[in-house]
Amino acid sequence: ADGRVKFMNPLAETLTGWKQAEAVGRRLPQVFRTMKESDLGRGEVPGVEAYLYATSSTSTDTVLIPRSGPPILVEDSNAPIKDDRGNITGLVLVFRDITKRRRAEREREQLISELDAFAHTVAHDLKNPLSIIVGSTEMLEYDFATLSEPVFRQYLRSIAVKGRKMSNIIDALLLLASVRKLSEITIVPL
Repeated sequence: ADGRVKFMNPLAETLTGWKQAEAVGRRLPQVFRTMKESDLGRGEVPGVEAYLYATSSTSTDTVLIPRSGPPILVEDSNAPIKDDRGNITGLVLVFRDITKRRRAEREREQLISELDAFAHTVAHDLKNPLSIIVGSTEMLEYDFATLSEPVFRQYLRSIAVKGRKMSNIIDALLLLASVRKLSEITIVPL
């Protein structure tokens, strides 16, 4: 109720860099220094956010600033401790280190973005030769009777060349898919 630390478990000691014996009696903002993740790059390190003192709160974008070492991305929540009359006499703070989870989420987002760009490129690379094949086939269909043999063969050659190009693109995609299924890939310099 007085905004001072009464107890810290070993995980809280690890996250904050404070030992329980050092932290007990100190004000919460001194021991649990937090800031919003969005403010991390601004060079500010404000004290505990006001919402930590509310009766309930959950956030997934809080950064805990330990005494030493890099900031830790945490999911935080709290619950009030009430007496028999319902008066708030204290607060239980819970922090979970979500640094690895957030890193994995960002990596997943990056991979999805790269996959989207790759799919767009492949679609474009396949659409171009396909358009030429369709166009050449339509020309042969409509102008078959009036085409000279050299022009006719030129259309056929164009269809064959673009068909092989599409086949090569598909083979490269299949190779990429098979490489992704390997459990170990050895990378060597060229």
